[in-house]
Amino acid sequence: MRIMFRQWLLGLAGLGLLGLPGDALAQAADPSSEQAPIAVVVHPSSPLSDITLEDLRRLFLGSTTSLENGERVELLGMAPNRTRFYRAALGMSEDRLKRHWISRVFAGQAGTPPQEFRNEEDLLDFVASHPGAVAFIDVRAVTGDVKLVRVDGRTPADDGYAIR
Repeated sequence: MRIMFRQWLLGLAGLGLLGLPGDALAQAADPSSEQAPIAVVVHPSSPLSDITLEDLRRLFLGSTTSLENGERVELLGMAPNRTRFYRAALGMSEDRLKRHWISRVFAGQAGTPPQEFRNEEDLLDFVASHPGAVAFIDVRAVTGDVKLVRVDGRTPADDGYAIR
C-alpha cells in the first residue's frame, strides 16, 4: 500500500486549427527549429479558442477545473515539453509544480494534476475524443484532429507567443 501511494505521489509530477494559415503553421513548426513553440490544443468542439496566459496558469495549477460551458477539464501534457511549458506558462520548475499538486491533494482541494503522455499520437487521439481535454504539445505535432488555442490572442506562429 505504501509503495502504491508513493507511486501515486510521483505520478502527480506529470501533465480545426483556428484559421491559422498553412504557411504560418509550417513556419512555426519548422523542423530545423530546435525550440519549437509549445501549442495548447483542445477538442474540436471545445468553446475554448483563446485563453489568457493567466487563465491557462489557473487551469494547470488546478485553481480552475472547468471550461466556461461548465465542462470539466482534463489536463494533459507531453513529457518532452513539460519543463519548458511549466517554466513559460506557469513560471515554475517541475519540482515546484510537483510540490504544488501534492499540497493541493493533501489539503483536499479540487483539481487533478495533468496526465502525462509520452507519445504524441496517443495524446492527440485522447484530445480528439474527449471534449474537456486541454493539452500542451510541440506545435510540430499538431494535426487537424484537434483545435489550436490562441494564448493571449497569439498563435505559435506569431511574434510574442508566450510558450516557447
